[in-house]
Amino acid sequence: MKIIPPCKSSALVVTFIAIALIVSPAAANVFDMADRFDKVDKLDKQDFQAAIEKANTCTRARDFTCSEGEIARAAKVANSGQDKKVLAEARQNVVNEKAKIAEEERKRQEAEEEEERKRQMAELEKRRQRLEAEEEEEEEYNRQAWNENRRRAKMASKKEADRKLAAKKAAEQERAERERAMAEQGRREAERKEAQKKKEERQAQERDAREMERRRENQRRTEEQTAGQQRKEREARQREEQAKREEQAKREEQARREEQARREEQARREEQARKEEQARREAEAAAAKLAEQRAKEQAQGQYLNAMRSGIRLGVKNCFGSYEVGGNRPNIKPEAVGCINVHYRARCAGSMVNYDGIHKNFIGGGPGCFGDTSTISPKPACPAEQVSVEVIDVRPGCGG
Repeated sequence: MKIIPPCKSSALVVTFIAIALIVSPAAANVFDMADRFDKVDKLDKQDFQAAIEKANTCTRARDFTCSEGEIARAAKVANSGQDKKVLAEARQNVVNEKAKIAEEERKRQEAEEEEERKRQMAELEKRRQRLEAEEEEEEEYNRQAWNENRRRAKMASKKEADRKLAAKKAAEQERAERERAMAEQGRREAERKEAQKKKEERQAQERDAREMERRRENQRRTEEQTAGQQRKEREARQREEQAKREEQAKREEQARREEQARREEQARREEQARKEEQARREAEAAAAKLAEQRAKEQAQGQYLNAMRSGIRLGVKNCFGSYEVGGNRPNIKPEAVGCINVHYRARCAGSMVNYDGIHKNFIGGGPGCFGDTSTISPKPACPAEQVSVEVIDVRPGCGG
């Protein structure tokens, strides 16, 4: 059986019916064939609709190979002008979807390029902030190094002064010790000479007494022969008394020496206690002075930090000159009498900095008169577009 092309099925149905009416003797056979052709036409319509729907589904899914295949299949069974119009719409849907994809790809590329530009700008900003942070760290390091060197110089000067004072005191004490030792040596020498003198006097007295006794003994021996025994007893008593006197003199000398040693030991202990008390007082005074200095430095540091965070500055155009002024917090007590405010000015959107120092800052708000500081060189933007920030606060009143 020969297959009739779908695109010609409707026209052929009419033709076959006419031929069948002419050729076929039986009208029933003619209508049977017409019914058969009508069924084929309906099947083509169904295949066309299914192919078009499948093509549109593939187009929405952006499976263009599938879309084009289904459109080709639908084209084979497109019979009427409406079918061709629907077929053209399906093809246009494919074209539109491809154009939409191209537009999305273009927007995606533009978004990626914009994101890359933002990333590069952010990287440049991070690099700028990092450079500023490094500059601030270097400035802080230099400031701390300067303060540390100054503190060490003060400590070295104080230590040298303390050393000289201690050396002077030690020299005075050593001189006093030598004078006391010489005085003590002179006193001992005088006592020794006095004791020697007394001893010689006693010996002379004893010699005189013995001589006198010898004479009396001779006289008694010649005058009283019978008094020999009495003389012996008297001599024995005299020798005993002499021994007692000598023993008493020895005890007195020993007691004097012990008393002298006791006094010297007492004087040595008192001198040692005096030295220890003096050293203790000096150590306490040094510790108190150091604590006072540290408390003062801490108070000054806290005061300067509070000023650094509390001062607000502004810029005003005063007859062509850009003047910096502002307000400061009222912090009591004032640990630092005068302050120098280090500031940094910058035009909006610019990376050029204008650093300056507002010496002996008092406050009073931005203005053209009173407590102001001139920005030099002058920024290249209007005064209202200049922002100014405090970067440091240090002690002032000098120079």
